[in-house]
Amino acid sequence: MGHSLVQRYGLFADAQPELTLPEMWPIIAILPSLAMIQIAVLNLLRHLGVSPDVVVGHSAGEVVTFYASGSMTQETALKLAIARAVALSYTEDSSEDAGMVALGCGAPLALEIIKEIIDALHNDSQQVLDLACENSPSAVTLSGHSALLDRVLEVASIRQLFARKLHTRVAVHSAIMELCREQYNERVSDVISASVISKPRVETYSTVTGKIQTDGPTDQYMWDNTRLPVQFSSAIGLIHEKHPNAVYVEISPHLALTSYVESMTGRPVVCPLRRSGKNETYRDDESYVLLDCLGRLAVQGVATIDFTRLSPANIQGDSSILTYPFSRKPIPLLKGNSEDLVKARYGPLNYSNMKLSITDHAQLAEHVIREEAILPATGYLEMAFERGARLLWDVRFDAALPILQQPTSSVHFQLEGTHWTVESIRSQDRSSPVTSSDGKTANIRKHANGHLSCSSQQQCGPPLDIPTIRDRCKSSNIDIYHTMKYFATFGPSYRRIEKLYMGKDEGLILVRGGDSSLGSAGYIVHPILLDACLHGAVNPIFTQNTDTNSYYLPSSLKTVRVHRSSLHQQGHLWSHIKLKEWKYNELVYDIDIVDGAGQRLVELQGLVVSRHEITPALSGRPHLDLAYQRFDLPTLPSSDVAVDFSHTQLPLGTAIGRVLDSISRLGQKRVVRVLSLGSSAILDDAESIMSSNPDGFLECYFDRAHSYSLSAKGNLMVRVVASPETLPLLFDLIVVEDTSYTLSVISAMLIPGGKALIQRTNAHAEDDLQIKEQNSLRLQAIQSATDTVLIEAQKSTLSMLNEPSTTFDMPVITFELGRELDIRDQILLQEASAVPIWIQAQDDIHGGAARGFCRSLSRELSVNVRLVIFQGEWSVDRRLQFIKALSSLPGLDDEVEVLVNPNGSLYVPRFVPASLATPLDQREKPK
Repeated sequence: MGHSLVQRYGLFADAQPELTLPEMWPIIAILPSLAMIQIAVLNLLRHLGVSPDVVVGHSAGEVVTFYASGSMTQETALKLAIARAVALSYTEDSSEDAGMVALGCGAPLALEIIKEIIDALHNDSQQVLDLACENSPSAVTLSGHSALLDRVLEVASIRQLFARKLHTRVAVHSAIMELCREQYNERVSDVISASVISKPRVETYSTVTGKIQTDGPTDQYMWDNTRLPVQFSSAIGLIHEKHPNAVYVEISPHLALTSYVESMTGRPVVCPLRRSGKNETYRDDESYVLLDCLGRLAVQGVATIDFTRLSPANIQGDSSILTYPFSRKPIPLLKGNSEDLVKARYGPLNYSNMKLSITDHAQLAEHVIREEAILPATGYLEMAFERGARLLWDVRFDAALPILQQPTSSVHFQLEGTHWTVESIRSQDRSSPVTSSDGKTANIRKHANGHLSCSSQQQCGPPLDIPTIRDRCKSSNIDIYHTMKYFATFGPSYRRIEKLYMGKDEGLILVRGGDSSLGSAGYIVHPILLDACLHGAVNPIFTQNTDTNSYYLPSSLKTVRVHRSSLHQQGHLWSHIKLKEWKYNELVYDIDIVDGAGQRLVELQGLVVSRHEITPALSGRPHLDLAYQRFDLPTLPSSDVAVDFSHTQLPLGTAIGRVLDSISRLGQKRVVRVLSLGSSAILDDAESIMSSNPDGFLECYFDRAHSYSLSAKGNLMVRVVASPETLPLLFDLIVVEDTSYTLSVISAMLIPGGKALIQRTNAHAEDDLQIKEQNSLRLQAIQSATDTVLIEAQKSTLSMLNEPSTTFDMPVITFELGRELDIRDQILLQEASAVPIWIQAQDDIHGGAARGFCRSLSRELSVNVRLVIFQGEWSVDRRLQFIKALSSLPGLDDEVEVLVNPNGSLYVPRFVPASLATPLDQREKPK
């Protein structure tokens, strides 16, 4: 049996109720009464001439939405509301302690909070916490068990997010609804099957799917309406995209959705009902609220309102209007600007066709970066604040906006939904794809963009404890503006920092507040004051940037909230700057701007300042990669012995290029060390040599300086050394044009299998032919010309070396992952000894760990650690014998890391430009 809401609860009448409603109404009273009042108000508005062009509902409101669309009768709508209420009351009457919480953040962050809370349960509970409603990009509702909702309130408080429990015990749009699914579907199905359901006759949008709805409700749709999350944000976004100039009417007992719609669309929202405050004189006058709503609709251009139904009158007599012979009078208008004169002026930085000039904006122009006056980043924020914004998010500062003596561009603030853009339009006489209103062409440049909301939807956090922060920071007397003068020059209006305190990853700045010098320009958040509060974030004292060729400027901002816009009314401000993240080219800060009592005025989160260079570094600077290559060279081919008298000089550069190609290609060398003794041929023919060896990297050492001019190349390094024979390096190729170096010295500086190119005059050629008798150098080719002889020789390869001495008294440690501390202790015992310590490991996970261990250890301790990594199967005795051989091998003193393949070939690590490095899976690995 049914019952009367009037008799039982005293709703809609001054009757003595059978029951007294508790503070938290039961769902059996909420849903039917809500549907009744929404249907009644909808019928009243239609009677007064206000009929919807588009309808959309939120959660339970979708029942009346389908009535408004013409899909069902009001009787069916009310039956559906009652059926839903009875079914949902099963969860309310059960033992489930549940409810809902409104949360001031977007869906991604809400899901992150839900995951954090659920993960903390460790699968020990069957409690539910779900995302119930996406009301706007910055507001959601969560449903679930009360214990988890209490945890949501705690997390929100820690993260300083708005959160409030709703007055309901029914966790709609969550898994708890499964408890009443059978009763729900049965009752709703009975109503729909007994009713006539048709397609909507008014454009209808669904908050179940977030899309346009072309069919009437089904049993499954009504269940999804209760079980699935409400996609209100998506539906409103779609409506605004199709109807950008729409006027919204909220049919609700009080303003529940207005702030969401306004933040997403920027369009007006009116409501014919209102839960008025205690201090409002018309709180009991519902007719006043209705008339106020109709008046607001009228001024927004709704011309269908029939006011005669409100105050009928019998007008008698002749109502014709007398004609009057008006005289024509020409009115001159400013060309191109007449429309701008009547457009809205939102503030000193937000009006149509604004032109920034030093004359009109003298104080703003005191913000000079690299000798050019530009609008500070806070100027873009002020433009959004002047449009009513109190919350901005995803802000990007794209390009600087100069403030000129004679402005050539007009500045425009564009707002589409929640997204705003600041653009400048530069007029010019030549043709361009963009045309301005006066017929001239224009260039458009975007300077900043982001999103805004007129409600911050977050409670102001507790006051900032200024004394505590000041105590843990150290006072600094550094002139903060002097340290920035190499890139920033601020006028007296901006130089407002009076005291600076520095701590670990934080800073506290005392800023002089508003005074008579700033005047009363009408700013919401004065951009000069706000900019002064941010100066610390770009100051070298905070960024720790000692390079005067680089500086930092704001590039993006995650969120900024205005709690109180009274910066200019404060005698002094405190700016608390916290470093949150450090990257190579940018820093990320959170900044709280508070008054003297610590009360928050403006809160900035995720302020990114990016690095800029006054003189850009050379492009193409290579990044380095580590690659292994053969230590020695095999026997390399050479040209036949030839005599050529067609030239007086031999082309030494050609020979160098041929040998380098052979070393790189056949010797598997990507880094080739070349020593030039008395020759500049490599520099003279650098272009042809490098072009013939494009995939190689040359380390070129010269025994004397040479004058040369080369374009910057990533695969060529030039060094000059006075006494190359004293270097702890061996070379792959030595080019000789100096007769003072003997063959024995040249041979000693070559790696096993290394090449020598010796060019001498014919007068000295006989001395060099003694090379045939050398044991370590073998003659390979002789090329002769009229005046010179070019001799090509190769040092004996590694296999040709004599067996090393068997005397070996050096410690050898076998590395195993997990024994790092024990191995370190063994090495510490040998720290005082000059004898090398050899560490050997297998080329697997142990070898990888050994590499990192030895490289780190060499920077911690002053010990000579040598690492040998073996590939394949090697017995303990064979490894020890091989290490003995390595200990006496010339040229390995400087190689602290060696890789040995199964055949006994040696590979050593070399740094090469990443542009020359092949992917890891494509590299030639030692076999």
